[in-house]
Amino acid sequence: MAIWSAEIKALERLCESLKGQLSDLEKELERLIKADDENMILLYSRRCLEVIITNLCECELKRPRKTEPLKGIIDKLHKEEKVPSHIISSMHGLNEMSTYGAHPKEFDPEQIKPVLVNLDIIIKWYLKYKDFQIVGKSIPEEEMIKSKQSEILPKEKSIIVLPFENISSDPEQEYFSDGLTEEIITDLSHIQDLLVISRSSAMTYKGARATVKDVVNKMHVRYVLEGSIRKAGNNIRITAQLIDGLTDTHIWAEKYNGTLDDIFEIQEKVSRTIVNSLKLKISVEEKELISKSPTKNLEAYNLYLKGRFFSYFGTREGMVKSVEFYEKALSLDPDYALAYAGLADSYYVQATFGWLPLEEGLFMAKENAKRALDIDINLAETHAVLGVIYGSCDWKYGEAREELSLAVKLNPKCMCAHQYYAGLLDTLGQNDEARFHINIAKEIDPSFFYLYILSAQLYYNSGKLTESLSECLKAIEIYPDFKYGYWRAFRIYLRQNESQKAVDLITDVLKRNSENAQHIENLKEIYRTSGLTGLLKWVIGWEINGNNPDPYLLAIWHIFMGNKKQALRYLEEAVEKRMVAIPMINNDPDFNILRSDPKYRALIEKMNLGEYVKNQ
Repeated sequence: MAIWSAEIKALERLCESLKGQLSDLEKELERLIKADDENMILLYSRRCLEVIITNLCECELKRPRKTEPLKGIIDKLHKEEKVPSHIISSMHGLNEMSTYGAHPKEFDPEQIKPVLVNLDIIIKWYLKYKDFQIVGKSIPEEEMIKSKQSEILPKEKSIIVLPFENISSDPEQEYFSDGLTEEIITDLSHIQDLLVISRSSAMTYKGARATVKDVVNKMHVRYVLEGSIRKAGNNIRITAQLIDGLTDTHIWAEKYNGTLDDIFEIQEKVSRTIVNSLKLKISVEEKELISKSPTKNLEAYNLYLKGRFFSYFGTREGMVKSVEFYEKALSLDPDYALAYAGLADSYYVQATFGWLPLEEGLFMAKENAKRALDIDINLAETHAVLGVIYGSCDWKYGEAREELSLAVKLNPKCMCAHQYYAGLLDTLGQNDEARFHINIAKEIDPSFFYLYILSAQLYYNSGKLTESLSECLKAIEIYPDFKYGYWRAFRIYLRQNESQKAVDLITDVLKRNSENAQHIENLKEIYRTSGLTGLLKWVIGWEINGNNPDPYLLAIWHIFMGNKKQALRYLEEAVEKRMVAIPMINNDPDFNILRSDPKYRALIEKMNLGEYVKNQ
């Protein structure tokens, strides 16, 4: 089977949907689908593009195409903003690679797949442009879900900075190579004309042997920056290369030799070279942000990088170490705003994970955030941390919205600002606006599993269960050990009265640990004899007997069983603990059966949500 057979099948479905309309395109598509020669596939792909471009030339540029080359028309369509940039990118890619079909010569057969992918993207857009409704056979739910998960389209000016490889003899220098990666990402994220994949998604490739093709296909970007760093004492040597993922060609490669004193200058050179190579529009303010040094004390900078390095471990021990290094950095430079911001992050995480007493941890987080902003008012991520604390823990929604809207304004590429803002807006019942921000966050950080859980929640709250399930499955695929992905999907199956799928889902969870074999058999027997009620009782018992019972989840399971009294008891516990997610019950349809209960209304008032309650 050809490696592009799935793409051919996708185009075949599109062709079937035309049903005799758009005959010129349908004719070329039919020839493409039937072609069994690689060059002919490329040739007919190009002819499909020619049909579309010729029509666009007449409709948008108001003139016949005649013999004008495709590239010239595509460029004019782009210049006059007649076609979206990501479609222009696909058109250029198809046009360049399909030339091998028009003029056969040596080429890599793997190039056929991106040609077909681009053609599929272009045709789908073109059908929407023509106001054409695709009709045809219904698609199974599982296939529809997978299809929707792959609909994010690459942008022409988009980049991922892969983790710089530490090639020093000392493996403990890993923090420095990771720090350089993050600093370049931060510099580039200031540029409005460029989509930059966030650090957390980029770091999923640390130590991985992924090809450039794999990276661009998964991250939906065009360009890849990769490199290495060798640090010996005070001396550093950095190599970097920029690759066009569409053509898998090197745009530039450079080596930088110097000392730690030169590190900020080298970072700036790398960022500026990317700006120039991609012909990006950059403002005076953006130039200043790229050239700005966070501190003049290089040892403080070194300690700050260590603090960031340990904070990303996501463990209690890692957070304690991060605080230690941030404080050491501040002892050398008391005006180091980013070190205060790092402390705010670390204390917030420790407080919400229960590693510090809640009030103490949140107090320290807010105090350090305010110190950071006293020094540099433009730190978007720090405004975001204050915003999420105000909204999720202090229940001060006006202050939360003010901080989060400012964070988004200061840096529209700040993923966590969009994430926290989406959560707040969902709490306040503003689903459409929340969806806008979560979509931006997913574009910036496509491998962060929690964004898909939050997205699933938005769909769930608006009654779109199929879309919600799709996002749950994506979250589980990215991070199979995150229990909320499974429990969110579990809720959907219960809502859809698909108890067997709910049982199968829990069985999949249990299979992840071989010690659970007996539980699997018990669960199947319980479901066989006691049905849904027995299943929910088992789930409640499983949660209660766990290491850290979650009162929010326990409230939900009791709601599904119709136990209002027990559900309220666990909700009261969740509110008392100020669980981060608990204000979101305000817009969750599962809690509709409690909304008339005086105890539930009292909880809503305690969380200051009274004015945001919708009529259910």
